[in-house]
Amino acid sequence: MRGLTGKRIIIVGGANGIGAATAGRLVEENAIALIGEIDTAALDVTVSRLREKGDAHGFVFDVADPASVDRMISSFAGQLGGIDGLANVAVDVVSSRQHRAVLDAGQQPPDGRVDARRSELPSHRAAGGCIH
Repeated sequence: MRGLTGKRIIIVGGANGIGAATAGRLVEENAIALIGEIDTAALDVTVSRLREKGDAHGFVFDVADPASVDRMISSFAGQLGGIDGLANVAVDVVSSRQHRAVLDAGQQPPDGRVDARRSELPSHRAAGGCIH
């Protein structure tokens, strides 16, 4: 990862495991880590640890709730003047019974990751970022 100085990157599910490691690596590259997480305690610990090394912000949200995703994206974009990228490492946990009920009803399973990308798109484009 090079050339990320000052880039505003959202890490969806960034307080634990691979997400926290991703956020840490981004901070090492002088990017601004914007961590979205449902686990408040883990988010607080991770953001505090990262702030010792660089710029990190946190927002408690639920990846399975589109309105919550929109609030997170709007908050980060408003605070920092835009978003340059998004790393999606959250797991949208849906029980097998819930998943089966959705499929039986002929609907697509909920996918908060898609909602995060959809919500982030306008801010990302405004900042001149590319979409992958």
